[in-house]
Amino acid sequence: WSENRMAIHVSLALALIGSLGLALLLLVWGERGSGTRLLVGFLLGVCVWIIGNELPNWAGPDTKRLAFALLATAPLTAAVFLHFAVSFSGFKQGAALLPWTYGVSGVTSALALMFQPGTFEHFAGMAWVAFPNALGIAARVLWGLVALSGLLILLWQGLRREGLIRRQALMVAFAAAWGAACMSGYAMIALRLDLYPWPLL
Repeated sequence: WSENRMAIHVSLALALIGSLGLALLLLVWGERGSGTRLLVGFLLGVCVWIIGNELPNWAGPDTKRLAFALLATAPLTAAVFLHFAVSFSGFKQGAALLPWTYGVSGVTSALALMFQPGTFEHFAGMAWVAFPNALGIAARVLWGLVALSGLLILLWQGLRREGLIRRQALMVAFAAAWGAACMSGYAMIALRLDLYPWPLL
């Protein structure tokens, strides 16, 4: 179990470093338009989420409350991703959805801050893993649906457009889909399946 446990932590640490590095590259060399700043915000939100998951493993169980506070930002991070997808792909019809998305996501994040959305428990040989309660599951479903909406917008616009924007939108959609597939490891955890969450690797 020790090797599997270490592999998960190494994978998440590499994801954290990669996300921070990409955010820095975009800030320094990225174009100022087409949602670049929103993509940076999304990447930083991913970093916050990774830290929230790993904090009790890094700094001990006394940090669980802070860890849940960091995890509570996930719905807003998903809203930023949807905003990026709308801006980057030029999907003007989606702009009307953004205030509602931010509003619902903000309320969900606030509730997750006020009421603990789960517990940290041992799972599959790993020391501390976040298990959602009903509120946590609702928050995960919400940010999953919001993120999926952004992915579908990128895919739809990528298939409709031509040239560079088509290739860029499809590449970003593929990257987002790959990330979602990796995240299915957390679905295995949330469902308490007696399986090692290998997609996280």
